Amino acid sequence: RYMPVGLKENKFDFNVSIYPNPVKNKLKIELLSKNIQSIYLSDVLGQVIYQTSPSSREIDMSNFSVGVYFLTL
Repeated sequence: RYMPVGLKENKFDFNVSIYPNPVKNKLKIELLSKNIQSIYLSDVLGQVIYQTSPSSREIDMSNFSVGVYFLTL
């Protein structure tokens, strides 16, 4: 038996391209949305290790250790 939970579907229309994956040196970011105010790069512990504005088109990843990172827009 299924019970409706009343969750609303989130629709995000940011038109974002982030590449390459995996990154060797530069992470390229293409944003077509004007709704993004900041870009945060976090490590696997959730600590923000880098922050930039949407006007930045790339992040130099060569100074970071090899690993998994999360990008929050």
